Amino acid sequence: MTSDGQQANEEQVPEGEAAGIMLPASKEIPSEYSVMRYAGRNRIIIEDDKVVGFFPQAFALRPDEEYLSVTWIEYFKGAPDEQRVRAIKAFRRSFPGVGKQSAYAIGNVGKVRDECVARSHRVRILHEPEDENKGHCAIRRFPRDDSDLLQVLSADVFTEIIPNISIP
Repeated sequence: MTSDGQQANEEQVPEGEAAGIMLPASKEIPSEYSVMRYAGRNRIIIEDDKVVGFFPQAFALRPDEEYLSVTWIEYFKGAPDEQRVRAIKAFRRSFPGVGKQSAYAIGNVGKVRDECVARSHRVRILHEPEDENKGHCAIRRFPRDDSDLLQVLSADVFTEIIPNISIP
């Protein structure tokens, strides 16, 4: 119950974050939107102290993972830059171990899906909000053993880079 006696909605987001794009939990994210993937220091490519890309392993499932975690950027309100900052802050709340020398990769949902389908992987990119990251999504049915796909995702799909240190 909320303070005004109303039933609390489990899908509520912290005030000031949601963009008003609401999908029921576990619904497919439309192709025109973008998702963000976190990559730690050992999964980013640095040249002359600048993040210039991502190793393919940044998109690989860990042994204990059932899906690839990403954050839906347009879930958050504001202009595109504000949405990115809100998405990063939501991710940081959900994963407090974010290192200074890390980065976020941004890619288009439709391109992710197309590259997977081109390799016979019928992925589903689903909005699966978490307590601290209401924009959380799961890329379900993501393959464990397709190094070509990981290479394409890192080189051609997740092409926008935001160094973690650039966001206060």
